[in-house]
Amino acid sequence: MKIEKVTFQATYNTGPFLNVRVGFEAEMTPPVMGTDGTFHIESPEQALSNLKKMADAWHKAEYPHIYQQESAPEIVRSFTPQQTGPSVSVIDYKEKENLEIAIDNATSLEDLAKLKEQAGKQGLIHPYMQKMNELLAPKQFTDGL
Repeated sequence: MKIEKVTFQATYNTGPFLNVRVGFEAEMTPPVMGTDGTFHIESPEQALSNLKKMADAWHKAEYPHIYQQESAPEIVRSFTPQQTGPSVSVIDYKEKENLEIAIDNATSLEDLAKLKEQAGKQGLIHPYMQKMNELLAPKQFTDGL
């Protein structure tokens, strides 16, 4: 079999959900006599490899931003509490006693929910659940008794 032409095509990423199809076709080079008197013949595999290198080089030149190494995003470990109205302020309680006071002073389920994660970390789930049950329990009206 005599191969006269080789074709290479590839699809390259150009961005999120975007790509471009690149293709090259080349005629096989005829045998060339080397300085040592032997013939050098380019194989179809060598020709395809050369076309692939050309396609890769074109893509890198056309879309250099894809090949730039991304730096790791900076991890921000700060927390800014947001307060909406008169409620328990959510802050990073480092002392167990302060967290117990905050749980005890919570006036709504929303305020208490803001303390859930810290209560779990500090081992205060029992006081947390007691306060939640207290807030969920129907209020007893003692008027007229």
